[in-house]
Amino acid sequence: MKVTNAVEWAYTVTPEQFSGIGQAEMQVLKYGAPVINKSKKASGLFFLMLLGIVSSITGISLFLNPAAIFAEPEQRMARSLYNRFDFSASLKEGLVFWSFFISITVLLLLFLIWWRNYKSQEKLFIFYGVGVALCAGGTIYLSSNENLTTLPIASIWIALLLGILLAIIIFLSPKQRQLLKSEHRTAAPITYEEIAELPFEHLQALLDERKQVIEILASRGLLSGIDIAEIDRQPLGALSASELTDSKSSEL
Repeated sequence: MKVTNAVEWAYTVTPEQFSGIGQAEMQVLKYGAPVINKSKKASGLFFLMLLGIVSSITGISLFLNPAAIFAEPEQRMARSLYNRFDFSASLKEGLVFWSFFISITVLLLLFLIWWRNYKSQEKLFIFYGVGVALCAGGTIYLSSNENLTTLPIASIWIALLLGILLAIIIFLSPKQRQLLKSEHRTAAPITYEEIAELPFEHLQALLDERKQVIEILASRGLLSGIDIAEIDRQPLGALSASELTDSKSSEL
Protein backbone atom coordinates (compact mmCIF):
# COMPACT_ATOMS: atom_id res chain seq x y z
CA MET A 1 0.00 0.00 0.00
CA LYS A 2 1.30 3.43 -0.97
CA VAL A 3 1.56 5.76 2.03
CA THR A 4 1.10 9.48 1.35
CA ASN A 5 0.89 10.98 4.84
CA ALA A 6 1.84 10.32 8.46
CA VAL A 7 -1.68 9.27 9.51
CA GLU A 8 -1.76 6.54 6.87
CA TRP A 9 1.68 5.45 8.03
CA ALA A 10 0.43 5.19 11.64
CA TYR A 11 -2.41 2.91 10.54
CA THR A 12 -0.25 0.68 8.32
CA VAL A 13 3.16 0.42 10.02
CA THR A 14 3.84 -3.07 11.38
CA PRO A 15 5.31 -3.83 14.83
CA GLU A 16 8.46 -5.05 13.13
CA GLN A 17 8.84 -1.77 11.23
CA PHE A 18 8.04 0.48 14.18
CA SER A 19 11.06 1.66 16.17
CA GLY A 20 9.66 4.18 18.64
CA ILE A 21 8.07 7.54 19.30
CA GLY A 22 10.85 9.39 17.51
CA GLN A 23 10.09 7.53 14.30
CA ALA A 24 6.49 8.70 14.53
CA GLU A 25 7.56 12.33 14.66
CA MET A 26 9.98 11.79 11.78
CA GLN A 27 7.07 10.62 9.65
CA VAL A 28 5.15 13.80 10.50
CA LEU A 29 8.16 15.91 9.54
CA LYS A 30 8.73 13.94 6.33
CA TYR A 31 5.18 14.01 5.01
CA GLY A 32 4.53 17.50 6.35
CA ALA A 33 7.24 19.05 4.19
CA PRO A 34 5.45 18.98 0.82
CA VAL A 35 2.19 20.08 2.49
CA ILE A 36 3.87 23.17 3.94
CA ASN A 37 5.70 23.96 0.72
CA LYS A 38 2.43 23.65 -1.17
CA SER A 39 0.59 25.93 1.25
CA LYS A 40 3.27 28.60 0.87
CA LYS A 41 2.70 28.66 -2.88
CA ALA A 42 -1.07 28.23 -2.80
CA SER A 43 -1.91 31.82 -1.88
CA GLY A 44 0.19 33.24 -4.73
CA LEU A 45 -1.35 30.83 -7.23
CA PHE A 46 -4.85 31.67 -5.96
CA PHE A 47 -4.39 35.41 -6.45
CA LEU A 48 -2.80 34.87 -9.86
CA MET A 49 -5.76 32.82 -11.08
CA LEU A 50 -8.22 35.24 -9.45
CA LEU A 51 -6.61 38.10 -11.37
CA GLY A 52 -6.98 36.21 -14.65
CA ILE A 53 -10.60 35.25 -13.93
CA VAL A 54 -11.59 38.81 -13.00
CA SER A 55 -9.88 40.13 -16.14
CA SER A 56 -11.68 37.65 -18.40
CA ILE A 57 -15.05 38.36 -16.81
CA THR A 58 -14.41 42.10 -17.13
CA GLY A 59 -13.71 41.67 -20.84
CA ILE A 60 -16.94 39.84 -21.60
CA SER A 61 -18.97 42.01 -19.22
CA LEU A 62 -18.24 45.07 -21.33
CA PHE A 63 -20.44 43.62 -24.06
CA LEU A 64 -22.88 41.71 -21.88
CA ASN A 65 -26.50 42.54 -21.13
CA PRO A 66 -28.57 39.61 -19.84
CA ALA A 67 -31.73 40.97 -21.43
CA ALA A 68 -30.10 41.29 -24.86
CA ILE A 69 -27.93 38.19 -25.21
CA PHE A 70 -30.28 36.65 -27.78
CA ALA A 71 -31.46 39.95 -29.24
CA GLU A 72 -30.65 41.27 -32.67
CA PRO A 73 -27.03 42.39 -33.19
CA GLU A 74 -28.07 46.03 -33.36
CA GLN A 75 -29.85 45.77 -30.02
CA ARG A 76 -26.89 43.99 -28.43
CA MET A 77 -24.62 46.77 -29.58
CA ALA A 78 -26.93 49.53 -28.35
CA ARG A 79 -27.49 47.99 -24.94
CA SER A 80 -23.98 46.79 -24.19
CA LEU A 81 -21.99 48.28 -21.33
CA TYR A 82 -19.25 49.04 -23.84
CA ASN A 83 -21.49 51.57 -25.58
CA ARG A 84 -22.77 53.05 -22.35
CA PHE A 85 -19.33 54.28 -21.36
CA ASP A 86 -19.08 57.99 -21.92
CA PHE A 87 -15.43 57.60 -22.87
CA SER A 88 -13.45 57.87 -26.06
CA ALA A 89 -13.32 54.83 -28.35
CA SER A 90 -9.59 54.41 -27.77
CA LEU A 91 -10.07 54.28 -24.00
CA LYS A 92 -12.85 51.71 -24.24
CA GLU A 93 -10.82 49.59 -26.64
CA GLY A 94 -7.85 49.89 -24.30
CA LEU A 95 -9.97 48.45 -21.47
CA VAL A 96 -10.94 45.50 -23.67
CA PHE A 97 -7.33 44.95 -24.70
CA TRP A 98 -5.87 45.08 -21.19
CA SER A 99 -8.59 42.80 -19.81
CA PHE A 100 -7.59 40.00 -22.17
CA PHE A 101 -3.90 40.87 -22.16
CA ILE A 102 -3.90 40.14 -18.40
CA SER A 103 -5.78 36.89 -19.05
CA ILE A 104 -3.19 35.90 -21.67
CA THR A 105 -0.31 36.70 -19.30
CA VAL A 106 -1.85 34.56 -16.55
CA LEU A 107 -2.38 31.70 -19.02
CA LEU A 108 1.30 31.77 -19.98
CA LEU A 109 2.41 31.91 -16.33
CA LEU A 110 0.17 28.99 -15.39
CA PHE A 111 1.59 26.97 -18.27
CA LEU A 112 5.13 27.65 -17.01
CA ILE A 113 4.12 26.70 -13.46
CA TRP A 114 2.59 23.46 -14.69
CA TRP A 115 5.52 22.68 -17.00
CA ARG A 116 8.14 23.18 -14.28
CA ASN A 117 6.35 21.54 -11.35
CA TYR A 118 3.84 19.01 -12.75
CA LYS A 119 1.73 19.49 -9.65
CA SER A 120 -1.70 18.10 -8.92
CA GLN A 121 -3.41 21.39 -9.87
CA GLU A 122 -3.64 20.19 -13.48
CA LYS A 123 -7.45 19.89 -13.27
CA LEU A 124 -7.73 23.42 -11.91
CA PHE A 125 -5.53 24.70 -14.74
CA ILE A 126 -7.68 22.91 -17.31
CA PHE A 127 -10.85 24.47 -15.92
CA TYR A 128 -9.17 27.87 -15.92
CA GLY A 129 -8.11 27.52 -19.57
CA VAL A 130 -11.62 26.47 -20.57
CA GLY A 131 -13.10 29.36 -18.56
CA VAL A 132 -10.90 31.95 -20.27
CA ALA A 133 -11.71 30.43 -23.67
CA LEU A 134 -15.44 30.63 -22.96
CA CYS A 135 -15.16 34.27 -21.87
CA ALA A 136 -13.16 35.11 -24.98
CA GLY A 137 -15.54 33.22 -27.27
CA GLY A 138 -18.54 34.94 -25.69
CA THR A 139 -16.85 38.30 -26.14
CA ILE A 140 -16.23 37.58 -29.83
CA TYR A 141 -19.91 36.75 -30.27
CA LEU A 142 -21.25 39.72 -28.33
CA SER A 143 -18.87 42.22 -29.94
CA SER A 144 -19.38 40.99 -33.47
CA ASN A 145 -21.04 44.24 -34.56
CA GLU A 146 -18.65 46.55 -32.72
CA ASN A 147 -16.05 48.40 -34.76
CA LEU A 148 -13.09 47.19 -32.70
CA THR A 149 -9.60 47.78 -34.00
CA THR A 150 -7.01 45.06 -34.58
CA LEU A 151 -5.34 45.19 -31.15
CA PRO A 152 -8.35 44.37 -28.90
CA ILE A 153 -9.65 41.82 -31.42
CA ALA A 154 -6.25 40.11 -31.50
CA SER A 155 -6.09 39.96 -27.68
CA ILE A 156 -9.51 38.32 -27.52
CA TRP A 157 -8.63 35.70 -30.15
CA ILE A 158 -5.25 34.96 -28.57
CA ALA A 159 -6.92 34.46 -25.19
CA LEU A 160 -9.42 32.08 -26.81
CA LEU A 161 -6.76 30.02 -28.55
CA LEU A 162 -4.34 29.94 -25.62
CA GLY A 163 -7.09 28.94 -23.19
CA ILE A 164 -8.06 25.99 -25.41
CA LEU A 165 -4.41 25.11 -26.03
CA LEU A 166 -3.54 25.12 -22.31
CA ALA A 167 -6.46 22.84 -21.48
CA ILE A 168 -5.68 20.40 -24.33
CA ILE A 169 -1.93 20.20 -23.65
CA ILE A 170 -2.37 19.54 -19.94
CA PHE A 171 -5.20 17.05 -20.49
CA LEU A 172 -3.35 15.04 -23.12
CA SER A 173 0.14 15.24 -21.65
CA PRO A 174 1.49 11.66 -21.28
CA LYS A 175 4.31 12.87 -19.05
CA GLN A 176 1.86 14.39 -16.61
CA ARG A 177 -0.32 11.30 -16.49
CA GLN A 178 2.67 9.02 -15.95
CA LEU A 179 3.84 11.17 -13.07
CA LEU A 180 0.42 11.17 -11.43
CA LYS A 181 0.34 7.37 -11.61
CA SER A 182 3.89 6.91 -10.36
CA GLU A 183 4.80 5.89 -6.84
CA HIS A 184 4.92 8.54 -4.14
CA ARG A 185 8.36 10.10 -3.99
CA THR A 186 9.90 10.31 -0.55
CA ALA A 187 10.19 13.90 0.60
CA ALA A 188 13.11 15.21 2.58
CA PRO A 189 12.07 15.78 6.22
CA ILE A 190 11.70 19.29 7.53
CA THR A 191 14.94 20.39 9.14
CA TYR A 192 15.13 21.82 12.66
CA GLU A 193 16.14 25.18 11.18
CA GLU A 194 12.97 25.17 9.06
CA ILE A 195 10.87 24.29 12.11
CA ALA A 196 12.06 27.45 13.83
CA GLU A 197 10.93 29.53 10.85
CA LEU A 198 7.48 27.97 10.44
CA PRO A 199 4.42 30.25 10.74
CA PHE A 200 2.26 29.50 13.77
CA GLU A 201 -0.57 27.90 11.75
CA HIS A 202 1.82 25.48 10.02
CA LEU A 203 3.55 24.59 13.26
CA GLN A 204 0.23 23.98 15.00
CA ALA A 205 -0.98 21.80 12.11
CA LEU A 206 2.10 19.58 12.40
CA LEU A 207 1.75 19.36 16.18
CA ASP A 208 -1.91 18.34 15.81
CA GLU A 209 -0.93 15.71 13.27
CA ARG A 210 1.83 14.41 15.55
CA LYS A 211 -0.69 14.03 18.38
CA GLN A 212 -3.10 12.18 16.07
CA VAL A 213 -0.36 9.83 14.89
CA ILE A 214 0.68 9.05 18.47
CA GLU A 215 -2.92 8.37 19.50
CA ILE A 216 -3.36 5.98 16.55
CA LEU A 217 -0.16 4.12 17.41
CA ALA A 218 -1.23 3.89 21.06
CA SER A 219 -4.66 2.53 20.09
CA ARG A 220 -2.93 -0.15 18.02
CA GLY A 221 -0.82 -1.19 21.00
CA LEU A 222 2.48 -0.08 19.46
CA LEU A 223 3.04 2.47 22.22
CA SER A 224 2.55 1.52 25.84
CA GLY A 225 3.22 3.24 29.14
CA ILE A 226 3.39 6.71 27.61
CA ASP A 227 1.76 9.94 28.71
CA ILE A 228 0.24 11.46 25.57
CA ALA A 229 -0.37 14.76 27.34
CA GLU A 230 3.30 14.96 28.34
CA ILE A 231 4.44 14.09 24.81
CA ASP A 232 2.06 16.69 23.40
CA ARG A 233 3.85 19.38 25.41
CA GLN A 234 7.17 18.60 23.75
CA PRO A 235 8.20 21.06 20.99
CA LEU A 236 8.18 19.86 17.43
CA GLY A 237 11.43 18.06 16.66
CA ALA A 238 12.21 17.14 20.28
CA LEU A 239 11.00 13.54 20.00
CA SER A 240 12.95 12.66 16.86
CA ALA A 241 16.03 14.51 18.15
CA SER A 242 16.01 12.56 21.40
CA GLU A 243 15.73 9.25 19.55
CA LEU A 244 18.64 10.12 17.29
CA THR A 245 20.70 11.07 20.33
CA ASP A 246 19.80 7.84 22.13
CA SER A 247 20.68 5.71 19.09
CA LYS A 248 24.08 7.37 18.73
CA SER A 249 24.78 6.91 22.44
CA SER A 250 23.93 3.21 22.24
CA GLU A 251 26.36 2.77 19.34
CA LEU A 252 29.15 4.20 21.48
